[in-house]
Amino acid sequence: MPSHTAASALIRLFFFNGAPWEWSVWQELTGIRHGLFPSEDKKLPPGWTRKDASDVWSYFLAYNNLDTEEQKIRFATRTKGNSSYPGRVIWNSFVSRNWSRWGVNTLVVEELRAWDVHPVSILVRENINSSWPCADFYIPMILDTLGMKLFGEEAFPSGSEVLPTDLRRCLQNLAQRSWSTIRLQVSVLRNRSTEIEAAAVAAFEDLDQGKPTKAKVNRAIRAVAKWKECAELLHTAENIKKAEDMLAEIQVIMEGLGAKVVKPKVPKAKSEIHLRICKVSTAALKDLATEEDVTDLLSVYHEYFEAHVEDEDEPPITDELPEKKELNNSGGDFGMEAEQKLSFSSLSCKLGFRNGLPAQFNLFRHRSGISPWDDEKAFKFAGPVPVELLPIRFYWHQLAAIHSITRSVFTEEKDGNHTMGVLIGDEVGLGKTAQAIGMLAFMNQLIFLQRRELQLPPIIRDRPYLAGSTKIPSLPHLIVCPGTLLAQWVSELKVLFLPKSVDILVYDSQADSATFWGPDGPLHTSNHDLHNCIIVSSHSALFTDMQKTHKKPDRKNVRPWTIPDAKSSLVNTIFSQDFLTITVDEAHHMRNAGNKHTAALRLLQQTRVRLIMTATPLHTAPKDIASVARLVGIPHFFTEETFIEEKSDAARFRRAKKLDDDGESALAEQVQIVKRLQDHCEGHFLRRTARSHDVDGQVLLELPPYIEIVGTLVLTERETSIMKERSEFAKATVLSSTDSTKIQTKKFYLEYRTAVGYAKEDPADPWPLFKSLEEWEPVKSTKMDVCARVCKHYLTHDDMEDVTFVDGVPVFPESAATGKEIRRNRRVIIYAEFSSMAPLLQNVLSLYGIPSLAINGKISFSQRDKRIKELYGDSNPARVLIFSSVGSAGLNLSIADVVIFFDQPWSAQDERQIRGRAHRQPQKKVVKVIYLLASDSADLLMNHVARGKRNMFDAFVNKDLGEGSIYSSAVFLSDDISYRVADVAAGIYS
Repeated sequence: MPSHTAASALIRLFFFNGAPWEWSVWQELTGIRHGLFPSEDKKLPPGWTRKDASDVWSYFLAYNNLDTEEQKIRFATRTKGNSSYPGRVIWNSFVSRNWSRWGVNTLVVEELRAWDVHPVSILVRENINSSWPCADFYIPMILDTLGMKLFGEEAFPSGSEVLPTDLRRCLQNLAQRSWSTIRLQVSVLRNRSTEIEAAAVAAFEDLDQGKPTKAKVNRAIRAVAKWKECAELLHTAENIKKAEDMLAEIQVIMEGLGAKVVKPKVPKAKSEIHLRICKVSTAALKDLATEEDVTDLLSVYHEYFEAHVEDEDEPPITDELPEKKELNNSGGDFGMEAEQKLSFSSLSCKLGFRNGLPAQFNLFRHRSGISPWDDEKAFKFAGPVPVELLPIRFYWHQLAAIHSITRSVFTEEKDGNHTMGVLIGDEVGLGKTAQAIGMLAFMNQLIFLQRRELQLPPIIRDRPYLAGSTKIPSLPHLIVCPGTLLAQWVSELKVLFLPKSVDILVYDSQADSATFWGPDGPLHTSNHDLHNCIIVSSHSALFTDMQKTHKKPDRKNVRPWTIPDAKSSLVNTIFSQDFLTITVDEAHHMRNAGNKHTAALRLLQQTRVRLIMTATPLHTAPKDIASVARLVGIPHFFTEETFIEEKSDAARFRRAKKLDDDGESALAEQVQIVKRLQDHCEGHFLRRTARSHDVDGQVLLELPPYIEIVGTLVLTERETSIMKERSEFAKATVLSSTDSTKIQTKKFYLEYRTAVGYAKEDPADPWPLFKSLEEWEPVKSTKMDVCARVCKHYLTHDDMEDVTFVDGVPVFPESAATGKEIRRNRRVIIYAEFSSMAPLLQNVLSLYGIPSLAINGKISFSQRDKRIKELYGDSNPARVLIFSSVGSAGLNLSIADVVIFFDQPWSAQDERQIRGRAHRQPQKKVVKVIYLLASDSADLLMNHVARGKRNMFDAFVNKDLGEGSIYSSAVFLSDDISYRVADVAAGIYS
């Protein structure tokens, strides 16, 4: 018997009092906020005319008047006839066209994983090789939680978390569609797995025959990467073992080329002897090719196997808020009540910082980002300070932050119940990282003084108690950050702390928990006191440990602060170690109830001081404030009163959003909610912006503005065809994945995204090189070609007018320097996410007569320093630098005033960091930030994410919550890109 389609299931839902189109959560998902049949034409669903709506309504009525389910299904799925009901075609086409961008399938798959009933998980768990699991056994388990995500509380009876029967039937139909789609995609993947494995074996055989070449090694790296992805998705023990053996072989080859390969850190007892698959000799590998070729191969290996090891399972697309005016900040800064009256010298004195710095800090930082830990000689000098060395100093607002945090967690009287956390919500660019590290150094300095019975600084003499005690314990510091920021944190710790004054330990997803935290691990065998040990852990390592050590939380009738019981002993795990401070960076990743939030709450029970860092504490709803406040440890947000308030707030907000007043009532409701929440956070929230003022009334960061120029480029037919082909495998992996931590990470989109940069016919081929523009033209990359032409335009002289983009092509104004003094001091920096592609980009730049430099994580510190000096100096003709996120931590490239995003970063955080390489002190020019986005590709979607909305956050961080005023730090000069995420249905997201 035929079954319901998504379109027919939605008709069934509609006759449940207009569901789900009248419910706020569904309206947010679909963008259809006035129902399917509003009285005003302008409010009709996108693309509908009044006649379309009338035809669809007639079709709905005819469908509903049929007597049996079988009749309705046959009526809805007929492909011939029905000419008297044209609404059937309109409706089916509408649902089919929008289904993917509504994200229903994504939410279904998330719930299947959360309940551990993803069909592939069942196949693996029960070792089933043939029959497909029956959906009727498993889908009912997810209906209530799925209903809450799709429809919200409006779909449930008052006081209940169980969907009504009629809604359950309809929702089962929708979930069944996803189940069937997964089955189809897994079938495709299984059929391809044999082919993918064979390609990897053939690549090794090819290496064994004849002399190894760059092309052969490149093909082997790519083939093993694809097989490893496939094996991880199908997740059978046999396939996983084969993939691990092949990866071990690739690692042997890379080590033969001179690479330092990052391998999982496992106890020796778990290691196995690796039997060689490929017999190519080390000697043959060393004779492979030039040093440049070897560097290129190392970059390719890095992108396939190392770059995304610590990726979080954050989706590339986030929920966004409706456009609103930002609220005017007119009430001063949070957390600065006492500090606003203190000068820099007064703050230094109160903290006991001689010369404004903690005793453990270095005096200089290097312009190229290297530290004394990397190269002590670079910091030794006689006579004047070298120009590449910049003095390390705190700004007034950073000293004020350390003083404010100290004032928040230390108390005048003994109080064991005092809240020991601070939410550091400073705007991006104010140096939250340096503030947090300064706080760690301050705590260490206090322990040093206490042990030697020396006088403590004035602020501690006034507030001597920490967690009810006057003695500060010697415990390690823990920093938990996104995996993508691990290297940046380690780099900044080395820049600031004196060499070897502390031990910096990295705990990531490659580390073995029992070994790291056990008695013979790096922490407990360190020669330093525990307080001089700083552990930097990735979010993903924490979340994985939580899943391994604790039971799954209940999916229903549970409070967000409830922590599940441990599965067994927690000895020799991260949850058995006490800490002096825990710093949680990018804490908004943990705002939603679930494993991430409970993992953070569980870990934070083990520290004296909590530093919760995020520039966006309010992401999509006022409830996010409560989530982050729980991380801070504010008692009010662990009460049943808060839980009830959240539900009441959500209900009032939903009602306000339905009013036809251009969102004014909804905004007013938000303001009222966040004002109440502010009161509970008082004394434990620190927030300043670049527009805030210091004690002398000066703006904190006096930087010229930056201008954003967004260029959407139309690609060639050749590029579009290859990109479409690359997208197919990514589509299959998205639906087939059994593990949510593998599905939304960057590596699954690697070949699709590199094809956007340059579309190779065969992705296993090395990047080509071209000798002339004539050779380049037939197979060119549109983005690379435009990038080179943009560089050439801006390097003509320093006063060139800005490029614009019209109808997918760049428009370059003529030079307007006639009669003026010609200046050619400009520097351009280009962000290219994939460092393996940099040689090709340099090749194309050279075709246009533009010399360039490139740095990445695979070059030595001395080489990086040399190239940065060349960029700053005049001896080298290169005025363009290509860089990736790897190896660029700490770079000060303020000499450049043009930043080109050749690749669109994965997150807004990455985008800010990249832009900040040039838009930072001591920049004196307006910085031009140019985005090159390929049309009909993921570039557009990812760029839109970085345009995140901020109105509720601004309401929370503004004290007086005054009347709105619009302001912006960026000027947009772009072709029309005022699209919604949901309006782009192309590439891998189609």
